[in-house]
Amino acid sequence: MSATDDTATLKYPGGELDLDIVHATEGADGIALGPLLSKTGYTTFDNGFVNTASTKSAITYIDGDAGILRYRVIRSSSWPRSPRSSKSATC
Repeated sequence: MSATDDTATLKYPGGELDLDIVHATEGADGIALGPLLSKTGYTTFDNGFVNTASTKSAITYIDGDAGILRYRVIRSSSWPRSPRSSKSATC
């Protein structure tokens, strides 16, 4: 098996597996690992969940290391602040 621009080839003990590349609108592209367990018997380990996308979204982008949060391409710094956000609760 050979990798193309739309696949990545994973070599593992016992063989190779072509995995689809998921192209990002912004930021790093990803590799779809869905078939990994069923085809190889292996899973992945991401200590601290630091390099794993938990979902696919067409309207949000998050890069915690860079402090970027966008919703529908609007930077979170542009979002209006709630009038209540600057007040403290009183009893």
